[in-house]
Amino acid sequence: TVQLVNTNPLESRKVVVQTGAYGEHECRSVRIGDTEYSVNARHFTVDLDPGAGAEIVITAQRYANKPTFDFPW
Repeated sequence: TVQLVNTNPLESRKVVVQTGAYGEHECRSVRIGDTEYSVNARHFTVDLDPGAGAEIVITAQRYANKPTFDFPW
């Protein structure tokens, strides 16, 4: 579970969340509130409106990918 908050009251922000320091985990799904989203990737993107926040529950398969130094964006 992670809590993301956009502290900027005027501008929206895009946040890239990578599962594992080197993308070694595979994010299967994320749940925000009562809505679940299928991901099936090393990373996912969250768009946060100005001043908005969200608690995100991540379901992941650990060590599913070969570690890499590649940036997720």
